[in-house]
Amino acid sequence: MLTAKLAGHTEPVSALTQSLQSSIIASASEDSTVRIWDMTTLQTTKILYPPTPQSSPTTKVDSCSDDDECDGPVAISFAANSPNLIFAAVGSSLVLGDLRLNGASNSWQQLFSASENINKISVHSNELHVGLADDSGSVYVLETAKIPYKPYRKIHCDQRVLSTKKVMGDMVWQYGLFYPLVQPNLAADNPFAQGLNPPFVYDTAFNSMGNTFIAALGDGSIDWMHWPTTKSQSRSTRKTKQAQYIQERLVGPHAWSVTSVSFENGNDKPNMFVSGCIDGSVALWNLQNATNGFTTDELETHAPKSVNSVKMPYKVNTVMMLESTNESKAVVAVGGTAKHKAKHAMDAFAIDLVSLAY
Repeated sequence: MLTAKLAGHTEPVSALTQSLQSSIIASASEDSTVRIWDMTTLQTTKILYPPTPQSSPTTKVDSCSDDDECDGPVAISFAANSPNLIFAAVGSSLVLGDLRLNGASNSWQQLFSASENINKISVHSNELHVGLADDSGSVYVLETAKIPYKPYRKIHCDQRVLSTKKVMGDMVWQYGLFYPLVQPNLAADNPFAQGLNPPFVYDTAFNSMGNTFIAALGDGSIDWMHWPTTKSQSRSTRKTKQAQYIQERLVGPHAWSVTSVSFENGNDKPNMFVSGCIDGSVALWNLQNATNGFTTDELETHAPKSVNSVKMPYKVNTVMMLESTNESKAVVAVGGTAKHKAKHAMDAFAIDLVSLAY
């Protein structure tokens, strides 16, 4: 059920992020802006203009790699414990904006340049490290404890690496040790929508407890991995450097590439997540039954399932499950690309707030 619209962007919405410290969210768009929204009033409180090679000669930003044009930031994330700071990926550059400044392109600080376009930003909850993935298949971990921010470590891998676009497969890295914890096989016995097998990975997410990982795949499915947290399994993991986990491929209402997945930022619903697809479908998933200690053989009847879904009238680029105290409904922010662009219509690229019962 559609509950509200956040209107203001004039081009497709590419990314959403929620601050952990306040009731605000941020949205990035191909109109080259980042908008800050107050979720109590559903109004824009600030418009930021991240630098691009064309827009800011004073703040140097590397050009987009390949032949792609820079159509604004494709990934954003608030700093974990600093609600006034926001990271944005523009082309191959990671830049930092401060909500207390005027938001102009020359007020942003460039932190790092990757080898190709950055497509994923992940901020660790300790506030000291930022993880990046780019289109070359590289993963970067930056230390943010000192000003100016400096690169801390770069991890080189082959093309099967944790990333979001133009990359096949994924890895999960154990924080602090920087060796691949698992490298799941994403090849399907019966490939779904996309012809490539294994499929592209478009987005990834961990739940708030850190024991469930999901990956949005280009064949319309979702790869789900869960690590039971018993003491015996933890000891075994430390000895062998190989996590004991359960893996399942989830198939729901999506008929084409799954572009985005999101858990709630808070700790109230670690077993629920949402997913969005380019066919316009948005699904709510319940993992509760699948995290109760079932064996792999028992997962056939207890595997995570989609409990509700809605069809949006446009291609979904990004979804975000908002923190909510409602015990029976999840509130999801959805941004995407209108199938029929209406020029000068303020709500053509609005962010929709959708309520899904479970």
